[in-house]
Amino acid sequence: MEYNNLPADAKAKGEYQFLRKALTGAPHGIHQGIYVVTPSGKYLKKANVGWPSLDPKKALSLLREAVAEYRAMSKSERLAAAQLGDTARSMSPRHDVIPALEWAKIRSTTRSYPFEGMELFDLRHPVYYKLDRLWLTPEAARSLVPANLTVGQQSSIGEKALRHLTYDCHLMLGCPPWWKETVKTAEVSVKIVSKKGKLYDLRYVGKFHFDSDTKYNKSSYRGNLLGSAVWDEDKKQFSSLKWVTLGQRNRKELKSNETKSKVHITTVGSVFELDPMRPNDKGLPPHRWEDGYSKAMKQQLGATAR
Repeated sequence: MEYNNLPADAKAKGEYQFLRKALTGAPHGIHQGIYVVTPSGKYLKKANVGWPSLDPKKALSLLREAVAEYRAMSKSERLAAAQLGDTARSMSPRHDVIPALEWAKIRSTTRSYPFEGMELFDLRHPVYYKLDRLWLTPEAARSLVPANLTVGQQSSIGEKALRHLTYDCHLMLGCPPWWKETVKTAEVSVKIVSKKGKLYDLRYVGKFHFDSDTKYNKSSYRGNLLGSAVWDEDKKQFSSLKWVTLGQRNRKELKSNETKSKVHITTVGSVFELDPMRPNDKGLPPHRWEDGYSKAMKQQLGATAR
């Protein structure tokens, strides 16, 4: 869809012109979806079927039909006469954002619990979930552990980590704006419960209460956090970490493009764990990377074009 909003000079370039020609035969022209086209720009198939519940079997069948059509075409018909170069780009290449090796990388998964009247056109339906990331510098990661490494020691977690939990919407679906005035409670404490060598066993307890009635956010959240982790003092990093949160989200104002049920209050849960950094997930920064992270961190990361 971003292509449709490009300025005229970008649309005049080869990349946009190729797409415009290739998707002329598509149901809605240049529109969100998965399409199969030849290098020469001939439209073959729209391969995603069903909304909001996609049909993978039908999609696979369409992909096989597209492959058969492609193979039946002559080489001159299916291949491009000339390659598009960098000067033909209508949009700049995307760059994967690669976190610094020494950062703590945490992944959060959030979804709603079943509720009355739920349907697939409601983003709160439990079939949908949100993946996000929480990146911490070594200093911020260490602030998740009491300064005094003695069994029984207890403290509050550091301000930077708490700020991400509070303002970056890890605890809920969607991401409305929260200001200091709308945060009624945000606290997480950590306690060292045991140790084995240089490994420290930690327990976390927290509670959150947000309530906003602004023009841009008419909602509230109230929930609790429980968690555990093991800190390796030799390596200065976590060898394991798992937090869970459970709360009530009240959408005081229901929006037709987000919700269908008339239910305002739903239960929502989140799980935080060390990010396994699976290949398909690499390059995806935290949702609020641009607005919620410091300039200093952005200067440390790596980036790869794709």
